[in-house]
Amino acid sequence: MASGHSLSFRFAKFALKVGIGVGAIYLTVVEGLWSHSASNSDAVYNRVKSTFLPQLNQAEKIAAEDRLSNLRDNVETDKLKGYWNSGINSVFFGLKDSPEKINNLIKDSFK
Repeated sequence: MASGHSLSFRFAKFALKVGIGVGAIYLTVVEGLWSHSASNSDAVYNRVKSTFLPQLNQAEKIAAEDRLSNLRDNVETDKLKGYWNSGINSVFFGLKDSPEKINNLIKDSFK
């Protein structure tokens, strides 16, 4: 009789595990997590985040505002803009001059 009780306990334990797994998959399908649309996945993420972590949403907003205000007030941003513009100019001037440089390299290789 002890083996029958042990068998039913093992079956109940197995059924509970399967039920949890199937339930989790069903819930994600119903919520649209498995869809091919990125916007739907974003909506599911935002819904879950706002439901389970409302404090995190508020903390993210405050942190984003702090980062933006720090960027605006930071003098280094002017230097960063200069580096960015310099890099962009270098790339596009290099692209502009590349046909001539490639042509010269080809001519030099045949000499």
